Amino acid sequence: MEHTDETSVPRKKRRAEGGRMRGWNFKVVLMGGLLAAVTVAAYLPAMGCGFIWDDDDYVTANTTLRDLDGLKRIWTQPDSLPQWYPAVHTTFWVEHHLWGFDPFGYHLVNVLLHCFSSLLLWAILRRLEIPGAYLAAAIFALHPVHVESVAWITERKNVLSGLFYLGAALAYLKFSPPRSAGPAWRSWPFLALAAALFVLALLSKTVTASLPAAILLVLWWRRGRVAWGDLAALIPLLIIGAAMGMHTAEMERLHVGAVGPEWDRTFMERCIVAAHAVWFYAGKLVWPAGLTFLYPRWAVNTGDWIEYTYLAGLCAAAAAAVAIAVRMRTPAGRAPLAAGLFFVGTLFPALGFFNVYPHRFSFVADHFQYLASIGLIVLAAGIFAAIAGRLTAPVLPDGPPAKLPKYAPAAAACLIVAALAGLTAMQGRLYANLEELWFDTLRKNPGCWLAWNNLGFLYTKSAALPDQLRAIDCFRKSLQIDARNEIASYNIGYSMQNLGNIERQKRNYRQADEYRRLTEKYYRQAIEFKPNYAAAHNALGILLNETARRDEALEHLALAAKYVPNYFEFAFAYATVLLQAGRTDQAVAEFLRAENLNPSCEKILFNLATAYITLGQYSPAAEALEKCRRINPAGHAVANRLAWLLATCPDESVRDPAGAVRLAHQACQAVRYADTEYLETLAAAQARAGQYDQAVKTASSAIEQARSAGKTALAGRIAAQRELYRSGRPYTQPRNPAAAAASAPATRPASQP
Repeated sequence: MEHTDETSVPRKKRRAEGGRMRGWNFKVVLMGGLLAAVTVAAYLPAMGCGFIWDDDDYVTANTTLRDLDGLKRIWTQPDSLPQWYPAVHTTFWVEHHLWGFDPFGYHLVNVLLHCFSSLLLWAILRRLEIPGAYLAAAIFALHPVHVESVAWITERKNVLSGLFYLGAALAYLKFSPPRSAGPAWRSWPFLALAAALFVLALLSKTVTASLPAAILLVLWWRRGRVAWGDLAALIPLLIIGAAMGMHTAEMERLHVGAVGPEWDRTFMERCIVAAHAVWFYAGKLVWPAGLTFLYPRWAVNTGDWIEYTYLAGLCAAAAAAVAIAVRMRTPAGRAPLAAGLFFVGTLFPALGFFNVYPHRFSFVADHFQYLASIGLIVLAAGIFAAIAGRLTAPVLPDGPPAKLPKYAPAAAACLIVAALAGLTAMQGRLYANLEELWFDTLRKNPGCWLAWNNLGFLYTKSAALPDQLRAIDCFRKSLQIDARNEIASYNIGYSMQNLGNIERQKRNYRQADEYRRLTEKYYRQAIEFKPNYAAAHNALGILLNETARRDEALEHLALAAKYVPNYFEFAFAYATVLLQAGRTDQAVAEFLRAENLNPSCEKILFNLATAYITLGQYSPAAEALEKCRRINPAGHAVANRLAWLLATCPDESVRDPAGAVRLAHQACQAVRYADTEYLETLAAAQARAGQYDQAVKTASSAIEQARSAGKTALAGRIAAQRELYRSGRPYTQPRNPAAAAASAPATRPASQP
């Protein structure tokens, strides 16, 4: 086949042809604006939705979004994120500082990113001179299978990586024009831009690692061959993509937890799963009915011949595409094979050959084919445009008229696009909130154990007894569907614990103890199902600590902190029980680890200060409490604790009488001078500042309050301090660390795990 280098075509001719095919004239801008407007309109229902599943881990409970230190951890600590996609979490970080936790802003950005990706796709298709380019871009923008990627905030991964992916592809086509014999090396800045955008795409979602191969495929489709220059230019990108892909696969296995019986499949089973998934995705593109958040996870039986029909059908389709490409030897003949290879190749990371955690729930998900769908959509739009051209043009200039009027294909395309837009608008409403999402999933997939489990979890957030009983019913249905479901077993225990708390509040202690026994049973069952289930170990450890089985509690809490070392709550729980057990040195180490994981957590710093005081390390204790004050300046418990330390510390270098009085007054004002222990702190601060008369009056008020409340021991302690003030002496904590911690009036507000 003859190839023509663009540089060999006269400049005027190139400009004329380029103006027709790729020029950004007024008509093009108008059509682009129309596509963007229709896309935004179709996604208006989705923009009114809230946060749903996993959005807490990615946004609302993501501690890395709070400050500059968090931004640093986003890029330098992969285990500080649910998945290490730093480009995605950086956008969340910026948005959090712009509009906080208002979901509208996050949804709007997702929709706009999807719009820009659709326009970039159109620009690429126009540059490749593909018929039906505008229709293909419109279908991509408005197809309802993409609603999951756009309406789900967590799937910012798809829309952001898609934008960088398509931008990189367009930049590379500027470097190596599709009609040329190879790269135009004088245009190397476009290659550098393509490489930079490709890296950003990988840092958004590593499924984009297939881009270099996709570019080679597209160039082969257009030219019939691949130039050595293109291969040389793309080899570094192929290596980078492969490295990032392997890193993600390892993180998915170790960090996310994609290991165990659910992923132990033979190679033939994986081939069957992959073939079935390919046909499933293609079917949803052709007929997008019954779209749901979680599809049924089909069983794989290699002994059933029907299972092999998917694989046989895929092989037959591939053979037919190869035969057409060999026979025709034109871009049109190579198109089916190129589109199919692009579709399957882009889907490949999610087809089951690599362990991905969502395959525990379902082998397929709409968001897996966000970029892959481009292959079949472009092929379908091109076929539509080719058929439309034949039906609307006369065979001969003087022959019979065309079979269809010229406007008929455009009208048909508009109907297709309008139908897709309507389906997208309806699908977007299903992401309004978690309850709507899980109810819709169960309507379409009643055997989804995860949906039953997550619906039950919603009910646990209510303190009402009927809701707690509904939660347990949902968890039991989940456990019936999957008998070794450690998540549902754990959640039954969690609900039993809530019921025990309700009964304890009603002073029905016998019933509360029965619920506690059942709670322990289900936590242990969850650990039996999954021995490294950190949340179950943590919950069981806390429960055992409450029932005075502290040694066993520490064993389970240590395992929780070991299995998930990057979760501050587990480190905090372990540290708190270590402190209660008198293992203060170990407690300090764990509190410091928890602080490193979440530097802005007040309860960690508060309890760390308590541990330091127990060790007699008053200066670092004061520093920890000062950090608490910076995090929450209005916190009266912290103000009282720090005031006591500044007033009564045996280390003179730590004392600050004026600061102690100011903080003690702030704490007392917050509770309207109605807290006895806060008044005790204020009296101690006044005495340290030399205000002995005021100290005596404040201590007398505290004694009166304590006696009225029946706290005779506390009243006696403050009375002894008052005698010091009457004699003109301040109160100082004993230098014995344990005694100092015991005498502090504000140690009780320390948070329990």
